[in-house]
Amino acid sequence: MRSSPGDSMDQDSPSRMPLKSSQHVEDPQSRARPKALSQLEHYTESEFKAALSNETGTPTRDSMTNRGDDGENAQVRHQLEEEDKALHMNSSQKGTLAMSAAIRIGSKVGGMFSSMLGSRNEAEAAEMKAFASFRKTQDERRTSNDDATSASSYRLLPEGIRRAVKSFSTRELVEEQHVHDKVIGGLTPVRAGTSRSENLSPEHGKLIHQRVMQDSQLIGDMEADATIIDTDGTTSDATYEMDPNMAATLFLSPAILTKRLHQAIRAIERHNWEQVSYLLNANPWLAEMTDVNTGQFLLHKLALYGAGVALFDDAGGVVRVEAPAAPEELTLNLIQMFPSSVHKFDHDGNLPLHMAAVSGNQEMCNHLGDRFPSGASVRNEEGLLPLHMAIQSCSSPAPSADGTIISPSEIVKTILRFFPGGIAVTDNDGNLPIHCAASALHGEVGVDIIYMLLDEADRQVENNGLLFRCADVKTMQTDDDTITIVTDITGTPTESSTVDDSAYCNLVRNNAGHTALIEAIRARSGWEIIEAIACGPGGKKAALVPDANNDNALHLLVSGEFADPAAILSILKIAPHAAAVQNNDGMLPIEIACRQMMPEEVILALVLVDLPIDLDEKAGIKVREGFGGSWCFLTCECDDHYADVVEEVISICSYQQVRELCFASSGPNGSGGAVVTRATPVCRLALRRALRFVGRFEFLGSSALETDVTLGLKVFEALDFGTEDDYIEDGRRVLLRCYSREKSYLEETSIVREYSFDHNLIEEMFMFGVHESADDDMSGVSPKQFCVAIELPSLTLDRVVEGMLKSDEFHRNPGMRIRYFSKVSVVLRLVAKSLRHLHEIGVVHGDICLENCGKFDDKWKLTSSLGLQPIGKRFETSRMGASSPPEFVELLRNVVETRGQEMSSRATFKGDIVARPAIDMWGFGKLMFEVFTGESLIKFDPDKEPRQDNRALLTLKSWNEEDLRDCIDVMNDCGVSTLGIDLVTHCLLPEASERPADMDEILNHKFWKDMRRKTVIASRSRQQQNSPNISDVSEI
Repeated sequence: MRSSPGDSMDQDSPSRMPLKSSQHVEDPQSRARPKALSQLEHYTESEFKAALSNETGTPTRDSMTNRGDDGENAQVRHQLEEEDKALHMNSSQKGTLAMSAAIRIGSKVGGMFSSMLGSRNEAEAAEMKAFASFRKTQDERRTSNDDATSASSYRLLPEGIRRAVKSFSTRELVEEQHVHDKVIGGLTPVRAGTSRSENLSPEHGKLIHQRVMQDSQLIGDMEADATIIDTDGTTSDATYEMDPNMAATLFLSPAILTKRLHQAIRAIERHNWEQVSYLLNANPWLAEMTDVNTGQFLLHKLALYGAGVALFDDAGGVVRVEAPAAPEELTLNLIQMFPSSVHKFDHDGNLPLHMAAVSGNQEMCNHLGDRFPSGASVRNEEGLLPLHMAIQSCSSPAPSADGTIISPSEIVKTILRFFPGGIAVTDNDGNLPIHCAASALHGEVGVDIIYMLLDEADRQVENNGLLFRCADVKTMQTDDDTITIVTDITGTPTESSTVDDSAYCNLVRNNAGHTALIEAIRARSGWEIIEAIACGPGGKKAALVPDANNDNALHLLVSGEFADPAAILSILKIAPHAAAVQNNDGMLPIEIACRQMMPEEVILALVLVDLPIDLDEKAGIKVREGFGGSWCFLTCECDDHYADVVEEVISICSYQQVRELCFASSGPNGSGGAVVTRATPVCRLALRRALRFVGRFEFLGSSALETDVTLGLKVFEALDFGTEDDYIEDGRRVLLRCYSREKSYLEETSIVREYSFDHNLIEEMFMFGVHESADDDMSGVSPKQFCVAIELPSLTLDRVVEGMLKSDEFHRNPGMRIRYFSKVSVVLRLVAKSLRHLHEIGVVHGDICLENCGKFDDKWKLTSSLGLQPIGKRFETSRMGASSPPEFVELLRNVVETRGQEMSSRATFKGDIVARPAIDMWGFGKLMFEVFTGESLIKFDPDKEPRQDNRALLTLKSWNEEDLRDCIDVMNDCGVSTLGIDLVTHCLLPEASERPADMDEILNHKFWKDMRRKTVIASRSRQQQNSPNISDVSEI
């Protein structure tokens, strides 16, 4: 049951008690009443009414005084004798005294008297005598400075009299209300005492000030608009001097008392401060009366309407002050008239401090807070602290008494000063003050309040150990830490509750499961408020906290209902992880954004923060686990609607990053294949073009063919599409050698860069440096990568030899062998010319073999040019291999290799071989032998590196004439001519000095003329026999 609006604090419900209050409001009824008034309390209500109506006779002096002891009877008798004198006064004197008496007695007493009096006869005199003692006692109360005696005089009357007065006054007001309702068309007022917590939901939070104003407005008073203060049915300007003793005989009816109160309320609502002051001065008892509709005292009304009213433009500037604030003198006078009203509640459980806070009445907040600081810790029926309501008032700044606009943040600072712990108190809907600010405020004012609340929360946690108690604590795991989310606040911890002292206030959820950040998004408070919350302590985690549908901040912001592109960019900047989180429907934020046709800038931002690689990592590729879903969706599932965004992403990536994006997995756990293979057509074309290194090289395969960590080298196979001026339609195959170390690059390409080659005989190369970004100026910035593109042959000599050996016709048909020898002889002669070209410019090849002779279009060239050495320089051991001559091998001293019962020496390549043309003479002879016979001159183990094959190295080291005779036998069996065998064996002599002196000697050998002669004869014979060409031979 709600206590009477006039009751003291100790009778109120627990929800309205201060949370932390050191003050105690003493019940005025607990103090001893004056003795004269105590005498009156012995009368019952029926006795008193009978006395007034003359039903049982007028109380006599003897009957009034016989109830007390002798001392008290004497005092009362004296008072009644004084009243006898008043009976002989004239009518005007009685009227004046009656008015004075009514002012001192109070509104309720005067109303009861007026309702029961008849004509002015002997009963009037009896009534005056009966209450003479009470009037004297009340005069003493008015001169007392004690706070406890300043309580309402109505409260000091006997219970029976109070019930009678209250019943009559209420009946009068209901009748007036009924008439008023008929006039205004049957409007039914809303009872202010009804608790409507749903009105404070985030969607309606900004309307709290207007609602409180509406609930506090005067209802049902038809005469409250009167500008002339009416007393007893006549109008008077009340300009003449009036003797208070004469006014004491005037009694006011309940209707007039109610009218006075309504006139005062209406004057306050209309900011007519002069009329309010006049009414209060003439009727001080108005400060003690309450509005029966709202249960509010005049102090509530003045606190609510005492703030000024200003008109603002769209930019927030003041257009004009429409109503000034209440003067400070009026505020102080009203508080002084009835100090206990500071502690009084209205029907909704609001103290005057609540009303001052919701209206932004800075001056009133200071006065009320100074007199009752604990009022800042009191929650009303909706669980709202003055702090909650002060935050709501920030949306409508109010001017002060002098017309200046008071900063909204000052109101919040004032309330926080009285009760800093309010930062952690929730209302009935579980909203902290920061929830209210997030849903009700916007712009710079809102940002200031948000930062103020966050700073105060941190200060309370750090200095005072403030904790956020949660009925349920949920956690979510991210890639960097575990986020603890508090979902509700309880008064005390329970067994099932958990106290998270590391939680921030902007991580607390209200009863709807919303954090302050989600409240701001749902209320469309703007990107400034959203960014302020997200930038605060715990804001990054708050952006990841889901709502009941598992939608985080980004899911909401990209939806059609709460779409806000500016806020999306703010969240992505602060908490990029939010872009990689799916909701209950398994949808990423970018999927919702694409369905809502969000701007391309938003789509680009979403995909950039959710790439599977770190774009800021320039030294290499840093893969981000758990990211990449947005990239896969955009390239593979958008039907090319956002192909422009895909191209934009590619344009800001380095080539290495583009490769990683193209070959990233397009499905969970790598089940979907590479993105470039699953991409939609337009996106796939864009990715393939992006894979063209420096705009012209498109890699083949997903990994390097060769990797050398010591050199910082990776070798790739690629297609070269040329430049814009020399575009190659289908591309040509190249070998792309990429060096991450400049020193290795310079050493391996020194000869190629120093010497000029005939590219009709030697393979072509394209060397370039690659910067991390295409925007870098290569003339001023050192390249990050160094590359050499080497054209690849369409056919190599080893494939030709391998194909002929597998042909049965080659072994059965002598003519076929002749045609083959004539064809390969042409190729061998071109190789000899290539070697002569190299020797003429002063370099040695050093690795002549079947694999290094290739066909480019219709030309055969010598390949593997990077390992060339100038004549007279030392050969690198890396260049030595199966094509090296015997002089490259040496035996290690005192090192013996044991294989079962057999013991042999250990051989290795020398490290100080000087480049000489004789090295290429050996290589050319070995090449001719293998081309003619299809067999290796020295059989190296293909599973071993040549330097590790000790048996083959020992054979090479011990090369002699016997080995040459074996070669001659093999060539004879294959049908090689005597001249051919002579040329081969001459090149394969063990001693370098005995080999041909130069390539001219080889090119002038009779073998070449003999092969041309045999080729002509074979051609004529084939034409005569009409035998078809053999494809394997014609391919050469």
